[in-house]
Amino acid sequence: MLYTIIKQNSYQDSVNLMLLTNKISTMEGINKVQVMMGTPANKDIFKNSGLYTEELEGAASNDMCIVVDTDDESKVQAVLEEVDNYLNNQTIESGKEGFETVRTWDKALKSIPANLAIISTPGLYAAEEAE
Repeated sequence: MLYTIIKQNSYQDSVNLMLLTNKISTMEGINKVQVMMGTPANKDIFKNSGLYTEELEGAASNDMCIVVDTDDESKVQAVLEEVDNYLNNQTIESGKEGFETVRTWDKALKSIPANLAIISTPGLYAAEEAE
C-alpha cells in the first residue's frame, strides 16, 4: 500500500534527497520509497515509478514529498523518523565545518577565493537567488 507524507516548505537539495531515498530503501519492510520535492518534473517521476498518489496533487515545488510502498503501516513512522534523523544529522555535520555565512559575492570572494557558485534551489527561484 502507498502512504504519502507532504512536508510543506521543507526544501532540500535533490542530491541529498536521492541519498536519503537510497538509505530508506534498505530498511526492512519497505517495498519502494521515493523522497523528492513536489516539482512538476518530480511528480512525473512519481507517476512513472508507480508511486504517484492523489495527495501529491497539492504539493508545491518547495514541499518535500515522501511516498512509501509498504505492507506494514507501522513502517511509515519508522521512515519519518529516519528522514528527520538524516536531515538533522546533515545540519549538524555541515555546521561543524566552520565556514562563515556570507550574503554578498564580494564577501564570498574574500572569504574563500573561488570562480564558481552553485545555487541549489527549485528552478523557479534560482534566478532570484543568483541575483
